[in-house]
Order: sequence, then C-alpha cells, then structure tokens
Amino acid sequence: MKKVAVFGVQTFLGFAFCEHLLSQGIEVEGVIVEPIEREHKARFEERLMNIGRNSLLKIDNSVQIDEKLKEIDMIVYCCDDLVEENCSNADLKNLQKATTLSKVNKIPFVLLSSHHVYGEKRELLEDETAPKATSVKGKHQKTCENHLKNEINHDSYAIFRFPTLYGPWQPVNESIHLMLMNKHIDLLNLPLSIVEDLVYIDDAVQTLWHLVNEKLNGQILHIYDSDSIDNEQEPPKSQLSNERKYKMRKKISLQEGLNRQLDHIVQFEEK
Repeated sequence: MKKVAVFGVQTFLGFAFCEHLLSQGIEVEGVIVEPIEREHKARFEERLMNIGRNSLLKIDNSVQIDEKLKEIDMIVYCCDDLVEENCSNADLKNLQKATTLSKVNKIPFVLLSSHHVYGEKRELLEDETAPKATSVKGKHQKTCENHLKNEINHDSYAIFRFPTLYGPWQPVNESIHLMLMNKHIDLLNLPLSIVEDLVYIDDAVQTLWHLVNEKLNGQILHIYDSDSIDNEQEPPKSQLSNERKYKMRKKISLQEGLNRQLDHIVQFEEK
C-alpha cells in the first residue's frame, strides 16, 4: 500500500488513522468536512500543527476524480462525528464522490461506522436484532452504510463498526470528554453504562491497520473489545452471511487511557 485516500480527516478516528499511515511512509490524500464553529476549527488546526509539514499529506475539502486518483490503493471513509450536526449533508455528498471514485476505478473501499447504528441500548441486543439507530449519529452512519451497499459495484469493500472511542482529541460532544472536563471525576468508578463499550483510540487504529491489510470481500465487522464483553453480552449474530463479530485486544487500560485524555484536556482545552 503506497497511497490512501482518507475521507473524513476531521474525525476522531480518521485523523488518528492518517497519522498512522504517515508513520508507515504511506501517502495520504485527505478530504475533510471543514468545521464551522470557532472552537472546532481551533481543535482541528491544532492537530494539523502537531503533524507539521509533511510531503506525504495533502488535505482538501473536496475531491476531483482525475487521473492522479487512479493511483490510490484504497479509500477509507470515516463517517463524520457530527460534532456539528449541520455537517451531515456535506458528509453525504463526500460519500457520493468517494463511492463514485471507487466504482470508476475499482478501488477497494472501507467505511468506518460504529455501534451507534444499533441504537442506544446495545446491551439488550439478541441474535436476531437488526440495526435500528436512534441517535442522530447512529442514523447518519446507517444512511452511509446503506448508500455504500446500494451504490458499490464490486466486492472489494468492507464496513467496520467500532465501539465508542476515547483518548486525546475525543470529540467535545462525547460523554467521556464532558465528564473529564470535571477534573475531580473518579476514573475508577465511572458508570458501567459508559465504560463497558470503550476502546482507546490507539488500540482502534492498530485494529484498523490490521483489518485494511486483510482481503476485503463485502464483509461487515462489528468490532468489540474481548476483555470487557463476556459471552452473554457479545454483539448480535447476524442472519446475513457477510456480517460477523470481530474480537479486538486492548493494550491500553481504561485507567491509563482516561488519565492520558485528562492530561490532554488540562494542556489543550484550558488554553
């Protein structure tokens, strides 16, 4: 893999994955939905400054289907975090461009979604449960999934549904970030409903890196942390042959990860 197009560089997982690709010497064509609000723009610009100038990275808010993009080895599409809900339309327009690019040039395509497509009460899922999003984020991601499945004209694609991700630069609308803004929070006694589905961002990136180097054949992977979910709480089995569960392993403990995120909040959010 020499060159990857990453749509949604502004997202939590999208940016972190870009950083990993660059560390591997892989060229990145990044496409963003540019934040509108000042706070969100400042956060994104700060992240870009941390990368610095890198000849392997090109970022734009649009993409043109031209000859040079035929050299792309893979498209990774990160559904927008919807920190700004009015970004959903722009995100869908970019998804249409990305799927067209994949269709025209038969470029492998990975869509990054999340457990939110199953709704807010994921602990009640049974084997026959079908995705039924209830949140704005979940509904948007399910729309993106449906678009890809309906529009793609080859089998070299996959949908990866990640659990809730946390760590430095977590979106400001996520519950963990909001709770950590209170510096007196007891990291070891957070409600189970919040921590049962948490994965540190670096662990998610390593899992994604492993998966994109596997063969893509139209599969949908419901990714979960094997350390925090027992056999009775595993994600639902699907009646569809292309959907399956994928166990990932965490290297960063919850306490260590939350402390890293808290340190980052103190250093950056209070500037």
